[in-house]
Amino acid sequence: MGKLQEFDITFKDNKVVYSPGESLSGTLKITTTEALLCKDIKVNCQGFCGVTSKSNDTAWMVEEQYFSSTLSVADKGTLKPGDHSFPFKFLIPDINYEITHMDSCSNQKSAKQKKIYIFSSSK
Repeated sequence: MGKLQEFDITFKDNKVVYSPGESLSGTLKITTTEALLCKDIKVNCQGFCGVTSKSNDTAWMVEEQYFSSTLSVADKGTLKPGDHSFPFKFLIPDINYEITHMDSCSNQKSAKQKKIYIFSSSK
């Protein structure tokens, strides 16, 4: 199967809507079957607003990025075989908008969508 068995992001309290000034926290879980050399492990949080002419359309006509923040959760080193958990926490900038984390596009309710994306990478 390879060295990487699991790579999963979970959010604290299973929250769906985040407001300005709130913190978004969770855990990045990595499970390895063998030792894994990595340059670093980072989690990136991005907030966008998109506008479309149709209420359930995922192809936005216009998109605006509200923020982007990257957190380094591990430095250069070797992950030993097994389970590894890396907690993260981002503060949503205190500006006038509301962010909704959506796992699927079926939850979209209006033509103006605001999304937050969480990415993680290991080099």
